[in-house]
Amino acid sequence: MFAQEQKKSIIFNETPGIPEGYDIKALEYSKDNNVNVQNKLKMGAYSTRTVLFDPFTTYYEVVTANAKGDDGNEDDLKLGGKKLPKLNDEFNCPGANKEFTRTTYYLLDKGTLATGDTTQQLEKKDEQNFEYKEILNQSIMRYNQFFSSMANVTIPGDFSLHAGEMVYLDVPQLEEKKAENVSKQNSGLYIIAGLTHYIHVTEGTFTKLSLARDSFGKTGKPSKTSITN
Repeated sequence: MFAQEQKKSIIFNETPGIPEGYDIKALEYSKDNNVNVQNKLKMGAYSTRTVLFDPFTTYYEVVTANAKGDDGNEDDLKLGGKKLPKLNDEFNCPGANKEFTRTTYYLLDKGTLATGDTTQQLEKKDEQNFEYKEILNQSIMRYNQFFSSMANVTIPGDFSLHAGEMVYLDVPQLEEKKAENVSKQNSGLYIIAGLTHYIHVTEGTFTKLSLARDSFGKTGKPSKTSITN
């Protein structure tokens, strides 16, 4: 999802007006960077093992996937930030199970509800309906990684934004500095996990965005400017 083109660029600061290069100025901003390590590990967010078994051929395979890929290079991943969260080594599993934190078991699904006429169905009887080995582990990890860093932003009403789209967000540092007031930790690319529109006759129209990403560190840039990180 972080490979898609960003939809809007949002900035939250104390200065009036919308700076050049941004689409929207946020009215409110809050963040939640608390990572529940126990839940993440339990759900296999960073390493998971899948045991596959075919009851008709007795085929058996164990697939262990890591969030950093087979070569352990995190740079190969398309992240929202620069780095995945760094977990305390105390959470590492000891012994033979140290390479994964969750195990799932699946029977290979072959030939079930094959499409086509009788001849075509017979030809497809040995084809897998779902590629557990290629898809399952990655989907488990990516989904659970997505909510490592959360932010809530309220902006003027914008009905062009939808859940699942990517936006760029710049926010100030907690400790303001004269030379640099943009947070290099919390600014960057986010996925819209949810949004709510608020319409009131006298107060106006507002949109509240629930933003999520899998990593930390500023990446990307405002869509209408050549400013670099």
